[in-house]
Amino acid sequence: MVCGPADVEGDGDQDALVINYDVEGTVDLLRNDGNGGFVRSVALRLGGELSNMATADMDADGDLDLLITNIRNSTVTLARNDGQGAFSVVSTFLALGMPRVVVPADVNGDGAPDVVVSCQGTDQVLVALNNGTGQLTLSATLTTGREPIGVTTGDIDTDGDLDVLVANISSGSVSTWLNNAAGPTLSTKAGQEAARLQLAPNPAHQAARVQVPTGTTQVQIFSSLGQLVHSQAVGAGQAEVTVPLAGLPAGVYLVRAGQAVARLVVE
Repeated sequence: MVCGPADVEGDGDQDALVINYDVEGTVDLLRNDGNGGFVRSVALRLGGELSNMATADMDADGDLDLLITNIRNSTVTLARNDGQGAFSVVSTFLALGMPRVVVPADVNGDGAPDVVVSCQGTDQVLVALNNGTGQLTLSATLTTGREPIGVTTGDIDTDGDLDVLVANISSGSVSTWLNNAAGPTLSTKAGQEAARLQLAPNPAHQAARVQVPTGTTQVQIFSSLGQLVHSQAVGAGQAEVTVPLAGLPAGVYLVRAGQAVARLVVE
């Protein structure tokens, strides 16, 4: 579930949009009554498995529209706001490889918010340009580190345009692209890749063996949200350790030993 505040009715108070991890792929709208009370309604039913959303005025009509990523369907959907908080799907484009995070950002400097999407499954970031009316056209595909999750934009080199930064969960790196003046073409300056750990078995159940690099003093396991869930010391000269997994919920974790990292699936 992801929740974000947005004044979708234009009445001056903050409503809330919520995407649900359900079989119908629903988006809920919680309308603010102005006194902090909220009235829930279903804004959209998209199907699939929704992962992230963002709001921006994509069609320059003065209200906030909605962008939604769908992991299962590998799509990014634009839903237009009628100004009263009623949303309708106007376009959907393919974002193959588990689109995770969508960010509206004016990367070509024409005043219209474009779209930047991280795709975890293909190790890529997609950039789609907005013609000013909400029509999106894919303009760039950027290669990242392993399994990009978080993506954001900012003027990193102080040249007046928005650059792109991506956090890669499995490679433990940050990839940076500096935007040229035109926007669509971005020059790659990727963060240094972390070495990959050897894990077995993977997926694992009760325990996993980790082959640690020379000089490693500690093995850590992090949840997909970045929370440290396990830490254990590595003895001098020890080349392999066994980490216990009993009690950890099923899911994807990041194992780190020194500067080396690897993804571990717990079943």
